[in-house]
Amino acid sequence: MPEPMVVGIDIAGQTFLVPFGLGSPVKRFLNNRNGRKTLLRRLRRMAVELIVMGPKETLVRDLVGTREAAGFNPTIVDPGQA
Repeated sequence: MPEPMVVGIDIAGQTFLVPFGLGSPVKRFLNNRNGRKTLLRRLRRMAVELIVMGPKETLVRDLVGTREAAGFNPTIVDPGQA
């Protein structure tokens, strides 16, 4: 079984950036239905312990709602405190 990991998501306008482990390249996803579905498929193949993201209003709401429906419970943090 894969080792549990923490995934951080940086929402940047029409895209969001996700590194999948230390030293791995950052993957860019479009912040739309297809981009969110692609991210979900990838996260389901991993042992995700925690998802952390900053509060960016409607962009976060779209992404959080999608992931929560899939069984992931993201944590919203203030980037200044992270």
